[in-house]
Amino acid sequence: MKLKELAILTGSTISGDPEVEITGVSGIIDAAEGDITLLADNKNLGSISGSNASAFIVKEEIKDLKKSMLISDNPRFIFARALEILHVEPSQPSGVSDKAVIGENVVLGADISIHPLAYIGSNVSLGARVTISPGAYIGDNVSIDEDSIIYPNVTIREKVTIGKKVIIHSGTIIGSDGFGYVPDKSGHYKIPQI
Repeated sequence: MKLKELAILTGSTISGDPEVEITGVSGIIDAAEGDITLLADNKNLGSISGSNASAFIVKEEIKDLKKSMLISDNPRFIFARALEILHVEPSQPSGVSDKAVIGENVVLGADISIHPLAYIGSNVSLGARVTISPGAYIGDNVSIDEDSIIYPNVTIREKVTIGKKVIIHSGTIIGSDGFGYVPDKSGHYKIPQI
């Protein structure tokens, strides 16, 4: 991708050669030719001369820098966007594993990916391009909207709604009992979680 294309996608300004080819994102010291890197503040100015990066993301133009720059009031945000744009997660193969357990009345969107040993309860709705990883538990009456990723060993209990483009990392439990007790004369009374 050309630096000018990255500038358009990130809403930043270019100083230097807009035709520089950017193929990756890296730290200042580890950067190779083709990489863009972040110089968020002046404390790393000394590292610039030893960097092999092809371009830098900076807050203000650095006059003595002989390499191209993306300039933004929020360079950390531009760095995050560059990572998102240049390091796309590999897509999951679509389909439902024959080793997954699928309940009744399940609605599956297009290009869904349900891995082995995933459990999908009854009356579940999974939007387009949802990925359910191995060992995930999706309870009854759950809705997960499009482009969401559920990583291994996630538990999503009954009647939970998950929105679009949500990423839930391994080991997360959603919808379980939480603060659900209230004191009474006879002891503690469990509040139903609905």
